[in-house]
Amino acid sequence: MKRRGTRKSNQRGAALILALLLVAIMGIGCTAVWRYLHTTLSETRRYERTETVQHLAEGGLEKAVAELRAAGGRYRGEEHTPLGAGRFSVAVQPEEGKPGTYRLLSVGELEDGGHVFARRVLEADLQLTPDGEVQAFYWRIEKR
Repeated sequence: MKRRGTRKSNQRGAALILALLLVAIMGIGCTAVWRYLHTTLSETRRYERTETVQHLAEGGLEKAVAELRAAGGRYRGEEHTPLGAGRFSVAVQPEEGKPGTYRLLSVGELEDGGHVFARRVLEADLQLTPDGEVQAFYWRIEKR
């Protein structure tokens, strides 16, 4: 009779070890899925911020072009103009000896509680015809 009892005890011990092994495997699997989702969400948020500040800076360039056309070239920029979820600042510098040619610098920023956590800087070269039409407009992301 002792043998039968020992055999049942061994089966219960094996079942317990198997159950613990399955729980450990499931825990590792859940941890891997959680880390993957967390990383994906972080990358998505970073991409969204990058796109938003890009659009803010582009909005600053577009505003500068519109103002230069409307003001006959007298517009020189503005600072911390709210737009959507952020703001932009734009500076306009006329090129010496080249009428109708301007260098534009636009900065898009996202801010949270006074702290800027995302920024994009765009530089542009603009040429306007004497009647205010855009002749050339090239912009690039400034590396800082």
